[in-house]
Amino acid sequence: MPAHRLEGMMRAGRQADNACPLASSNAFGGIFHRYLGGHLMSDTTFESVLTTIPNGTCPLPGVVAAGQPAPEAWTALQHAGVRTVVDLRPEWEPRGYDEPAAVRAAGLEYVSIPVTHEALGDAEFDAMRELLGDPDRRPIIVHCASSNRVGALLLPYFALDMHEPLDAALQLAKRAGLKSPDLASAAVDYVRRHIAAP
Repeated sequence: MPAHRLEGMMRAGRQADNACPLASSNAFGGIFHRYLGGHLMSDTTFESVLTTIPNGTCPLPGVVAAGQPAPEAWTALQHAGVRTVVDLRPEWEPRGYDEPAAVRAAGLEYVSIPVTHEALGDAEFDAMRELLGDPDRRPIIVHCASSNRVGALLLPYFALDMHEPLDAALQLAKRAGLKSPDLASAAVDYVRRHIAAP
């Protein structure tokens, strides 16, 4: 995909809709049922937790994409049924608290897949696809600082595992937080190489 077309699609697909309706059609073109990974959630509880998390969206049933949650969010997410936390921020990025310890103290599984603009390759995309494909890990929250990296890592899952056309996968990734044309290019390149693979 030419860079100018990709940048144009990035601009066109940005939306202010970060809501995560639990019982009606949402911006992702599907239904986020009142179930999160097969577990019945309380509308009030889950929605109230989600509103405390920067850029929180639900791009897939049982999957939350988000920016950096505050320390108190982990216990609330655990009470709402979340099982797994995937942190895309490298250890050196400041959070203001010990996130792995806080996540584990809340009874959640902590998984680190460090992603930077300079260090994003097949290993990171592969790891995310494997996690998302494991129903025992869901409900799952995937976060970085803003959800930009989350959207990038979700794009190959949309295209290769959910079999969305590439343009549609890119739109879904943007709605999950993807803003960087560079990260979008890396994700699109991964998809193209893996579609072509035997």
